[in-house]
Amino acid sequence: MKRKMVVGWLSLACLLGCGSKSGGPSMMGAGGLGGSSAGAGGAASPCGATLATDPLNCGLCEHSCLGGTCVGGRCQPVRLADLPVAIGLAVDDSSLYVTNGLTGEVLRMPKAGGAATPLATAQLTPTSPVVNAAGIFWCNASSLQRVGGGSVMFLPAGGATAMALAEQLTGPETMAVDATHVYWTDRGPSSSTSVPTRGLILRVPLAGGTPENLAGNTIGPFGIAVDDTNVYWVEQFTATSLNGGRVLTIPKAGATPTVVAADQLEPFRVRLDASYVYWAAHGDYVENYIDGGIYRVAKGGGAVQTLAAGEQEPLDFVVDDRHAYWVTGRSTVRRVALGGGTPETLFSDPNGTAYIALAQDEEAIYWSSDRLDPTLEGAAIWRLAK
Repeated sequence: MKRKMVVGWLSLACLLGCGSKSGGPSMMGAGGLGGSSAGAGGAASPCGATLATDPLNCGLCEHSCLGGTCVGGRCQPVRLADLPVAIGLAVDDSSLYVTNGLTGEVLRMPKAGGAATPLATAQLTPTSPVVNAAGIFWCNASSLQRVGGGSVMFLPAGGATAMALAEQLTGPETMAVDATHVYWTDRGPSSSTSVPTRGLILRVPLAGGTPENLAGNTIGPFGIAVDDTNVYWVEQFTATSLNGGRVLTIPKAGATPTVVAADQLEPFRVRLDASYVYWAAHGDYVENYIDGGIYRVAKGGGAVQTLAAGEQEPLDFVVDDRHAYWVTGRSTVRRVALGGGTPETLFSDPNGTAYIALAQDEEAIYWSSDRLDPTLEGAAIWRLAK
């Protein structure tokens, strides 16, 4: 079957609806995290707890479910808030930050759940929030209806008014921040019938100014990350093939981009640790997205390593020192050990909606859905103890 080209500018739009299904009650899948279920049925454990059911000692002594229940020695998720179209999440020591693609708000709420406080309103599809000690950054994506209406925004910690660090952008969508600059992907000019071939990798000083073009003519960039020396991003495809996606890097000081992985099937998002570049493959919609996956390659290049294959429509992922976690357009939360092994389902709702954003801290992962109607079951933000 001939593959239909997925148009790059639809990447963000897809987060607002791709893979959605009718609402329904949430159902647990394989459960949360925990470890050994020693102590089940009241048997002795080192801490005297019943590890199969004790939410403060779930699976392991002193492993808290952070407000969730413990079933079979595995923590279950906590529903923190009912919010529609939370297309971006970020977390710090005390708060969870949400960009709402429906209302145009940037919100802050306690990590343990509670009322959300608007930090900024009347934003144009705010997405990709990044929070640090200085404050919160996000992209305002433009649209076909407001070409050139995009911006890169910043709200200082404790501040009341957001400021634009860069304006009149074509399509900023994903963002990274270091000690001196904000970096972002711009999808470039596009239309409903053409593949954008002029995407950009841009940066601007934290104080704002004229954006600097680090790389141009990149096709469908959607995912960016930085380390001390380099910028990394993914190209989703070529102008003729979904199998032509690439993972690229360029020194911050400027140079010709280097390809660290080629011939990928629509790579989507990118994360880093000290040694590797990670990305998710979205999968081919012609094949019902069943050929997605999670992959990595050494920063210096080499053979691509498969962490999880045959995954259906990963939409966001994070990596810590032990696992890669991802959420899918099929309302599942999954993980796999970085050292290899069989991926497992942590949470699943067979009647739910697409899970589109994921964030983490040391203790937990957080995710959100794309449900438009806040009265429906799927319009929620969840937390699950690691």
